[in-house]
Formats: sequence, structure tokens, C-alpha cells
Amino acid sequence: MKLKLETRDSMPVLLVSEEISQQHAAVLKSGLAKLFQSGKKVLLLDLTGVIGTEPELLKEIVNHALATGDANTQLLVASSIQGLGHAP
Repeated sequence: MKLKLETRDSMPVLLVSEEISQQHAAVLKSGLAKLFQSGKKVLLLDLTGVIGTEPELLKEIVNHALATGDANTQLLVASSIQGLGHAP
């Protein structure tokens, strides 16, 4: 798994690429929680570069990230997997 945090039009974007294993998932979940705890209110999670990962694991990561935010946070997800995310 490769991660890259960048800013686009003042919005933080976390780009995730390559394959995500179960161990990587734990790191990614923790990182997303820390981003929200650091005061990020809106975050784009770009999963379009992920390959060879079970869709169920990606859904688990997204659901966990949504649960760690509060009413003032918003997670936007870009994914090529049908039914996962807000935009392909």
C-alpha cells in the first residue's frame, strides 16, 4: 500500500494505491482517525489506485472512517468499485 496526502483546492486528499492487506487496513484506519482528530473537517479518500484488494476490506475501511468522524466531518470517497464511494 502506498499513501500520499496532498491538498487540492484547500481540501485534503488521501491517495491510496496498490494492494491493501489486512495489516495495511489497520494502519489506514488509524491514519484516517488521526486526520479527523487533527481538525480536518472534509477529506477526500481516493481509492481509485487500489488494485487486487477485496471490496469488502475497502468497505470496512470506509465504514470505520465514517464512524470515527463526528457530525461536523465529511468523508468523500472516490472508488472504481461499484457501490463504494461518491464518485468513480
